[in-house]
Amino acid sequence: MFAVIEGIDGSGKTTILEALKGDPFFASWEFLREPTDGPFGKKIREIISQSDRVYSRQTRNELTDLFIQDRIWDNENNIMPLIKKKKNILSDRYYISTAAYQGMDRKEVLKILVEQMENPLILNPDFIFFLNIDVATSLDRIRKRNTQKEIFEKKDSLLRIFNNYLIIEDYFSTSDDFQITDMPQWITIDARNPVNKILEEIAENLRKKSDRKNP
Repeated sequence: MFAVIEGIDGSGKTTILEALKGDPFFASWEFLREPTDGPFGKKIREIISQSDRVYSRQTRNELTDLFIQDRIWDNENNIMPLIKKKKNILSDRYYISTAAYQGMDRKEVLKILVEQMENPLILNPDFIFFLNIDVATSLDRIRKRNTQKEIFEKKDSLLRIFNNYLIIEDYFSTSDDFQITDMPQWITIDARNPVNKILEEIAENLRKKSDRKNP
């Protein structure tokens, strides 16, 4: 099984993933993250750590290309080898993030998304868990961190990214794109809920899938 956790900065992904690692159900799961620690991922982190960098079209195109190369690298070096070993995987971000963060309008968001979903070098996950939280709350959480800000951790950027996630959510709930035979299941979770409630919701959905595979 392959699941992904998504959300804007400040949605609580890191906290949730750390808590999931301590849940007995996930004891045998492999936890991955994007950007990876591979060559393309390191270049991405170098760019997004520059909070004062202008988010120009050139930067956006460069990041989009790097994220896709990093994802292909992740599939070749991490995801597919683990799938062949019949391991379950939970990833902190995947192709949803690239579409949400790099897209500037609905057309571009869906173009970036669908091109990756149809890419034979990129595996589609079984589940996408979207931690839904308003931008005001996410910004408040970001301000309380004692860490260096990244290029996207600004109100205008987060509003655009949040709206892009809603575009993608709508696509998954209404799409009749039959060209994609292994369409992931999208599940929206209220990220304002207590951590234990969020954990229960994620684990419950994955257990149901696991039980169907192993009757």
